[in-house]
Amino acid sequence: MKRVASGILPIISINRKAPKALHRQIYDAYRAAIVERSLRSGQRIPSTRVLASELGVSRFPVLNAYAQLLAEGYFESRVGAGTVVSSSIPDELTPPASRVRSLPPPAPGPAPSRAVVPYFSRLRTPHGCRAGARSASVK
Repeated sequence: MKRVASGILPIISINRKAPKALHRQIYDAYRAAIVERSLRSGQRIPSTRVLASELGVSRFPVLNAYAQLLAEGYFESRVGAGTVVSSSIPDELTPPASRVRSLPPPAPGPAPSRAVVPYFSRLRTPHGCRAGARSASVK
């Protein structure tokens, strides 16, 4: 089923049957609109609650998409002021691919091993014993 947000620019459409995750569909729609200049610098973005309600989805995919857009510099957010399109979009700041040097490949050989301790074995019971430890029985 395809859902479309009604009064929000850009018109964001999501498809629940698409192989792409919901948060990625929201992210891609906003990113494309910003790069194509459909959204202006400083333009307010609806809150996560409003967008989730408009799209008929949980708030989590919207939160994840917004977090990624904030992290990449497409959105700016201030407490009490809401979320707006960034004044300088990252695609303007990114050098062309021809000028970007790639990192050298990792050195061959086995990967370093790390001991993995299950989380529950680090927990302590109310008596101060480890969760998986056996206590001596008193007779």
